Amino acid sequence: MFLATGSLYAQQVAKQDVPPAVLRSYISQNSRGALDSSWSKSIVTIYKVNYMDEGKRYEAQYFEDGKWIKTFTEIPQTDLMKGVTNQIIDLYPNHRINRVIIELNNDGKFYAVDLAKGNDRITVYFLMSGLLVK
Repeated sequence: MFLATGSLYAQQVAKQDVPPAVLRSYISQNSRGALDSSWSKSIVTIYKVNYMDEGKRYEAQYFEDGKWIKTFTEIPQTDLMKGVTNQIIDLYPNHRINRVIIELNNDGKFYAVDLAKGNDRITVYFLMSGLLVK
C-alpha cells in the first residue's frame, strides 16, 4: 500500500469512507481496481489514491464529487525525451532536474519537470511531443 503525502494536512482514509462517486470514477479509469491502493483526504477535500499498475507507481486525484483531477507517475530522468532535456539546458542553464513525471489531466498528457536552482523551484510542462507549454 502507498500513502499519498502531497499535503501536510492529508489524513489517511479507509476505502469504505471514500465517497461512492470518487470510487466509481477511480474504478472506471483503472479497470483493474488495484487492490493494494491506499486513500488519503487533504484539507481541501481532494482524494488521492496511490496504486501500482504493471510495476509502476501512480497517483490519481479526485474531488469529493468524484470529478477526476489528474493522474501521474514519476519516471527516471533518463526516460525524458532528449529534445526536452536540451530545451531545459538551453532555457534554464543553472537549474537541475529534481523530478520528472508524466501527468494526465483534462488538458492532455504532459511531461512535468521539477527544476531547482538553490532555493528556487519551478515546474515546467512539455507536451509528449516535446513542445514547451509553460
